Amino acid sequence: MGNELAVVAHVKAPRMTMFGSTCLEQWTYNTKMYTRCTTDPDPNGMQGQEWCMIDVTGMPTNSDLKNWDKCDNKLDTDSLRSGIVTNQRTEITTTTSVTTMLEKIQPIVANAMAKFSAVVTSQVSILTQVQGLASQMFLLQTEMSELARIKAAIT
Repeated sequence: MGNELAVVAHVKAPRMTMFGSTCLEQWTYNTKMYTRCTTDPDPNGMQGQEWCMIDVTGMPTNSDLKNWDKCDNKLDTDSLRSGIVTNQRTEITTTTSVTTMLEKIQPIVANAMAKFSAVVTSQVSILTQVQGLASQMFLLQTEMSELARIKAAIT
């Protein structure tokens, strides 16, 4: 399986207003097109709190009715989901880059390890030979001491 990101299709949940009305999915205000709640100045000129146009179809016409409302401050799951997907894509890209780099250096590390192993094996062999020579020298010293003792006893 590749490094593709599986994005599950979802139905965009509509935003709600503070009083439970559903925000329109798309609307125009002062010649600007909106597709979600906005912090642009609302029809009363207030700015800073999100608002949206609402569906007033089927509501009685009344001069006190307004066709917009403040958006509920509940979590905007669509924005959150979009951010998560973006972060996942970034993480996948980073992971892919690191994996590629590791795949490139793996043969270099394996070669260095093989050389290190050869050096260690060679040193062990040399140490074994030195131990053998030390044993032989000890035996020679023992024999020379014995010969010196015999010579002293003869003379």
